[in-house]
Amino acid sequence: MPKHRRPLRKQGHGTRNAVVVIALLAAAVASVTYLLSVGTGGDFTMLQAGQEAPRFELASVVNGTTFTLASYANKSDVLLFFNEGLSCSPCLQQMVDIDKDYSTFRQMGLTVVSITTDSPSSLGTWAHNNGISNTMILSDSSLQVDTAYTTMGAGTGSMHPGMAPGHTFILVGKGGKILWREDYGTSTMYVPMDQLIAAVKSALG
Repeated sequence: MPKHRRPLRKQGHGTRNAVVVIALLAAAVASVTYLLSVGTGGDFTMLQAGQEAPRFELASVVNGTTFTLASYANKSDVLLFFNEGLSCSPCLQQMVDIDKDYSTFRQMGLTVVSITTDSPSSLGTWAHNNGISNTMILSDSSLQVDTAYTTMGAGTGSMHPGMAPGHTFILVGKGGKILWREDYGTSTMYVPMDQLIAAVKSALG
């Protein structure tokens, strides 16, 4: 009796389907990467010196007051420090050291504000436990201010693009324009205080 042969499986459709799936996944990843880059501070839209600083208002977790950038117009230069906050030990040390050296910044006519994406309650507890008393520590848990200042794009050195900032300092002048910006997250997550102070002095002229 003749042996029955099993029909051969056609491999073409399966291979083509796999290629299509891989191509679609690659396209999706590329789209998400592009949107994060453009929408949250990538090289295409990153705020730079000379541009108008976006106005914002956030509550300070240290003393419960509200910081409003517009209220400092024509009164004081403002140094904004965007960082990862409680998930980043070097960032926390930077905030502690800024608070300790606050008299130096005050002599330069500066108001220093640290902004993280942590919740107000957890950030407030940390600030209290570490004796923060001079620097305004603000919670941007909604990411609205970080988005406006384009601190979360790949070009900023953020380890979590689209979700958290890297280690960015932005100096806003009395007239409301950005005088200086440095995204240190591309090279370090802690800036020695003498280096930071020197950079700010240079930007102020």
